[in-house]
Amino acid sequence: MVSEQELRAAGFGYRAKYIVGTVEALKSKPGGGAEWLAALRKVDLPEAIVSLCSLPGVGPKVAACISLFSLDQHHAIPVDTHVWKVSYQGIYIFLLFKRSRLLTYEFSFDSTEDMRYVLSLL
Repeated sequence: MVSEQELRAAGFGYRAKYIVGTVEALKSKPGGGAEWLAALRKVDLPEAIVSLCSLPGVGPKVAACISLFSLDQHHAIPVDTHVWKVSYQGIYIFLLFKRSRLLTYEFSFDSTEDMRYVLSLL
């Protein structure tokens, strides 16, 4: 097995200890982890994410990425800080538009000045 030092030297940085920890955690599971991971394809997304988060260094975003790309959970949406911020801003601006009635049903602006105001919020 590759050591944490070797992984760091290869450029994995702080992730090296999590990689080594995850390999050890998977090796301790029945079937060396392969059966455990394969079984996650058959569970609901929340259960898969909770299970994956039990591995060292795996949080909700990484668990959602693994679920989406490796466990056939095509409805998983990985959300990091940047996606959350953009989503939150988009919802806030939409609600602001709706409240101030700057936006019509067709998402067009009443005037160029309205558009400038909205763009200044972004």
